[in-house]
Amino acid sequence: MVDATQIRIKERVLRKLLENFYIGLETDFRSLSNVSFDPAEGEDEIDFELPFGAEGSTNFGLGVGFVYDERHNVLNERDAFFSEFAYLNYNPFWKSDVEYQLITLDNRIYKKVSENNVLAAQLYGEFNFGGEVPFNQLSYMGGESLMRGYFKGRYRDRNQIAAQVEYRFLPLKLGFTDRLGATIFTGVGEVFNDWDQLQVNNIKWSAGAGARFLIFQQKDVYLRFDYAFTKDDSNFYISIGEAF
Repeated sequence: MVDATQIRIKERVLRKLLENFYIGLETDFRSLSNVSFDPAEGEDEIDFELPFGAEGSTNFGLGVGFVYDERHNVLNERDAFFSEFAYLNYNPFWKSDVEYQLITLDNRIYKKVSENNVLAAQLYGEFNFGGEVPFNQLSYMGGESLMRGYFKGRYRDRNQIAAQVEYRFLPLKLGFTDRLGATIFTGVGEVFNDWDQLQVNNIKWSAGAGARFLIFQQKDVYLRFDYAFTKDDSNFYISIGEAF
């Protein structure tokens, strides 16, 4: 078990250059302190080499972001394209304890299949390079938005590639109500240290289904109930708005 105090402040300021296209400044401040690695009850004392950054660190990343965004409803988009490229440089010049670079790519597409049905897909990548990365800043897999079914941080490494597809019935054609919806989804992804370690037989998968309840009719926003499973575990999620 890892216990720590963590502070993260990530912000960006974008300026519109063309229709749906923005460019701007990206910043990311991370502070990790009071770190302790303790065995769970009934387990033996820790007997392994602690990862880089185990004593904590304070880092500030500064960079640039490019965003193309056609979305009109970020909580439930039905027909649009979104793409983001972000570059961050963590450097001792601006008081970081480490020196490395991070590139993030996020691409999403939403297509109406019929009046109520939507096919949504996402391709995500996160790549750290140029130096050693503290364990708390490594790319991690899992959570309520991408690779659902894995708890957040189940797998960590320098790089990550993940993709997911979701089919949404919003709402279902039930006759007695127009507030209920449903989804089915699946995803694949992997974290890895170097590109030569990225192998097809190591790729992780997740799948699941969800129910929806329309809570803001004029805004087309649903309450989300998702159940996702993997070969390792399963998880249940409740939130407002779609996963991506």
